[in-house]
Amino acid sequence: MESLVKEHAKLLEKQKATASLCASSLEEMLASLSAAKQAIQSAAPDPATKPSLTTSVKRLASQLIDCHKELQQSVSKYAKSVDKRFKTVDLDSVWEDEAVDGKQHIVNKIIAGQFVREGLFDLSEKFMYESRSCEKVSTDDMEMEDNAENPFEGLAELKNQLIEMRDILGEMKNGKLEQAISWARKHSKHLKEKGSSIEFLLHRLQFIQYLKNQDVLSALAYSKANFGPFQKTHMREIQRLSGSVIYAHRISTSPYADLVNPHEFTNVQQLFTREFCSMLGLSTEPPLQLAVTIGTSALPNIIKMATIMKSSSGLEWTSAGELPVEIPLLPANRYHSVFVCPVSKEPGTETNPPMMMLCGHVICHESLNRLSKNSITTRFKCPYCPTESTAAQAIRVHF
Repeated sequence: MESLVKEHAKLLEKQKATASLCASSLEEMLASLSAAKQAIQSAAPDPATKPSLTTSVKRLASQLIDCHKELQQSVSKYAKSVDKRFKTVDLDSVWEDEAVDGKQHIVNKIIAGQFVREGLFDLSEKFMYESRSCEKVSTDDMEMEDNAENPFEGLAELKNQLIEMRDILGEMKNGKLEQAISWARKHSKHLKEKGSSIEFLLHRLQFIQYLKNQDVLSALAYSKANFGPFQKTHMREIQRLSGSVIYAHRISTSPYADLVNPHEFTNVQQLFTREFCSMLGLSTEPPLQLAVTIGTSALPNIIKMATIMKSSSGLEWTSAGELPVEIPLLPANRYHSVFVCPVSKEPGTETNPPMMMLCGHVICHESLNRLSKNSITTRFKCPYCPTESTAAQAIRVHF
């Protein structure tokens, strides 16, 4: 991918150079045409004007054609690199129809939940109606006609809660923090238990707003009324806020200029969204969005693995029950520290913890027992290097 990025950068430089050269050639051609026109319209036109103009125009036209040819060659070369890097594949080779058999209601609920998370409430309601193939049922009254289990149970309540979140975020984008502060106060106990600082950050933003408006008296009154409960955890920050009052008339050019960073508001909005979703037991990013993002990034490995497995053993990748290769994830998509034994391909647990052998390689406890034949003194060879050790020499690893 890095080589492709470098080629793209070279192509952009080539395009800029070609554009500059073409522009200068066209200007020169226009100047030649203008001079020739004046010479022809003069009282005593020079007979050599037309041949000279023809020669000049042909030369400049040839330059333009050559420039475009070179640019086209670069574009064609880059296109081939892109095609080589992103090969067209048959996704049917890694798709198994039976993968969602009996689970369509779960898929439908995830899709409907995605619409609700994005605030597309009418679309979510329409989708639920279409997926159930029955009379229109609103998310506020989700009773099934046949008293069967409701596949969209909980989405109505979730919709109401997310409407509240979107209303608060809308107010925050307009610079109004009252609703957000009220919500934080209402859930103050829970937020403190999980170590969240969102309530203090909202009060901090409100104080800074007074400061930006040079309303020093209101800022001091607000700090006195609201910063008291946070003295143990945010005393240094409170002291900085108090000191910034001296520079209220020129806060943006003072030592406290970082307090009025325009990105602070955006950062607090994002933190508020995470805390609100956490209170609802939701991830910050919608599950469907995460599944598509991670699944797309994993496709090259899965396709390669499926091809190898099918050609070597005749197995389909879904028939093994798990992926025999590790799928690399972006740091933003890593939510837990999970160890997967390279021998058994099973995740480590409290009853089957990861164990580091004398050589430094790590496997799960059950794999260690199999290699040592349940003996703590029997020497065995590491499955990944020539080093020999015993089970007694292995050390448990904590992630």
